[in-house]
Amino acid sequence: METSVLNARSPDITADHKAFEILVREHYTRLHAYAYTLARDESTADDLVQDSFITAYKKMSSFDTSRDFGSWIRGILRYKYLQHVEKNREICMESASLDFLEARYASLDEAEQLDHHNIFNIMAQHIQGLDCDSRKILELFYYQKKKTHEIGQILGLSAAAVRKRMERIRLSIFRSMECPAKTG
Repeated sequence: METSVLNARSPDITADHKAFEILVREHYTRLHAYAYTLARDESTADDLVQDSFITAYKKMSSFDTSRDFGSWIRGILRYKYLQHVEKNREICMESASLDFLEARYASLDEAEQLDHHNIFNIMAQHIQGLDCDSRKILELFYYQKKKTHEIGQILGLSAAAVRKRMERIRLSIFRSMECPAKTG
């Protein structure tokens, strides 16, 4: 198995442009997925990822090579996302959800081998196991790109109630994926 630049923790990583290019290739897909999960918009996700890598490149000399690059770049992206939300007066994902999402992505970074298809199949199974209302909320939010107040109007709920239900649904899915033996 080839050792990645990230795992090698090269002491001269800050001076090595090629090493940064390799890190970008290693982390781009997962960082983009993280950005899309936050922003729910492809164009915004693209912008957040690009801005994050530019910032990381500019601040590479301050990167602590004893830390995980994936975690560091997600921290930069999270900050960029919060700036974007504030600038555009959008509703931000709850802090607890952001923290939980970060923890999930950090655990993915630690995995040596990652079978993406398997993870998505497991998640799809857990979503199918949700009650009809929960699946409807997910469908409206993620597939039809409805805002929480629009979902509330459709389902006869307040926007706050929809956000709370979404938080509980996400938590339920994440917990069931962490402990598959408890759900079966």
